[in-house]
Amino acid sequence: MRDELDALLEQVRALDERQGSVAALSALKRSPFEDQALYFAALGTLAARAGSAHEAIEAFAQACRLEPGSAVAHANHGMALLDQAAGTLDDEPDQQALDEALAALQRAVALDAGLGYAHAGLGLGYHLLEHLEQAKRCLDRAVEVEPELIMGWYHRGDLMRALGDLNEARRCYSQALALDDQCEPARLRLAELSD
Repeated sequence: MRDELDALLEQVRALDERQGSVAALSALKRSPFEDQALYFAALGTLAARAGSAHEAIEAFAQACRLEPGSAVAHANHGMALLDQAAGTLDDEPDQQALDEALAALQRAVALDAGLGYAHAGLGLGYHLLEHLEQAKRCLDRAVEVEPELIMGWYHRGDLMRALGDLNEARRCYSQALALDDQCEPARLRLAELSD
């Protein structure tokens, strides 16, 4: 069964590259592996990329149920919830989704303290709650345990900007760009700070 799932995921990856996430998501749904956490992780990833937040949350939640000891599954679930919680720039964060996101990310960190992605998610969540010192501790930890984590540097830059430390914000955005020169959000933030 695992070989069949691996073959399907490889086909879906190729389809994603050729036709995009919506087509890949549709193909993946046609061949469900209802008892495989890896299937639901792939489903959640594609759903998130295709803009289906609710479907991503449900898929990652199922991956957590099937593999409760997986820090990555809990981190992915937390990040999907965090995306939903953040809403749009004009909206207040969805408090229930934010609470669920933080709980999932805390589970991920408890399972694997070296998972920078989960620490960065916690930092972003605390930043949304305006718990800035807690956010700083989490984002500092994210880039400490995973120095090449672009999202860690980017979100740390946003936090430092909110804290008024513009030199450190510039350094963080520059580090994100050094890791990925295609990180447009970091490039835009850095340009805003240079004006």
